[in-house]
Amino acid sequence: MELKLILSSNSKGWNFSENIIAEKNLSNQPWEFGYALAASRPLALKGSATRCTFCRQNFIVGAEMYGGLRDRHSFGLRETSHYLAPVAGWSLPSGWTLRVSPGFGLNDNSHKFLLRWGLSREIKGFDQLVRQRNHEAGDRGAFALRNVACDFAIVREQRFHAARIQQHAIPPGRRHLCRASKSAG
Repeated sequence: MELKLILSSNSKGWNFSENIIAEKNLSNQPWEFGYALAASRPLALKGSATRCTFCRQNFIVGAEMYGGLRDRHSFGLRETSHYLAPVAGWSLPSGWTLRVSPGFGLNDNSHKFLLRWGLSREIKGFDQLVRQRNHEAGDRGAFALRNVACDFAIVREQRFHAARIQQHAIPPGRRHLCRASKSAG
C-alpha cells in the first residue's frame, strides 16, 4: 500500500512539486518513507492558435530530486539512496504525455544510474464525474469524498538500472528508495 501527499504550486511559468511518500508492505513490515522534489516549466508559456504536436508549449523540462527516508523505526536520511535527475516531458494533443528522467545517484547507497520513463493520459471530465457522484451520494446521506484532485492519470513507469545493478537484487532495506512519486511534468 502506498500513500502520497502531493503538493504543487505554480509561479512565473514554473511548477514546483513536493511529495512525501509512505509505503506499507502488508506482510507485517514497518512503514517506509520517501520524498520527491521537482521543478519544471514548458519551453513556451503561450500556446499556439493551431493544434500541433511539436510546438514548444508541448515540451516540459525540469529537474527532480528523490530518495528514501527509511522506516518508522529509524526515520531519516542516513543510509538511504538519493537521486538527482533532469526531466523531459512531451504532451501530445491527444492527451497522452511521455516523460523521461535519467537519474544519477548522489551517495554510496544509491545506484549510479536509473532511467525512469512514464506514459500517462489525462481523463477529461473525471472531476465532473466525481462531483456528480458525490452530489448523488450526499443526497442519500452516504459518505462521499470531497475535493478530489482533477488530474487523474493512468501511469506506467519503468526503471532501468545500469547493467551491473541488474545482476544484483536490490537489498531489502533499499527497495523503496528506488521509487519516486510525482515528478516534474
